[in-house]
Amino acid sequence: MRNLGILTLTLELHSEPLAPIITWGISQFAENPVPGGPDFEALEPGGDIANYPDRWDWITHSGNGMWPLWVGTSLNTQLQWVEVPLTTYANNFIYIPPLIQ
Repeated sequence: MRNLGILTLTLELHSEPLAPIITWGISQFAENPVPGGPDFEALEPGGDIANYPDRWDWITHSGNGMWPLWVGTSLNTQLQWVEVPLTTYANNFIYIPPLIQ
């Protein structure tokens, strides 16, 4: 997920008419948390991240799903990945409009 705000908005609007548009957007831009892993849209073209079977396939897909990639990685590399502060990753997704800067 790119942004907790998007997730919050999705949950708030889940039953609203905009929900399909929002989940489509999240599906298009959802990045794999395992470095080098395929993004949601790459592994599930046309899939819906709000659809459990699509999301579960992204996690467990043989060979390049999140879980197989994670367990196929050395313990040293796993430790390197989890030691990176979440704020470091979050900084890649911060957008400050030019007028506020």
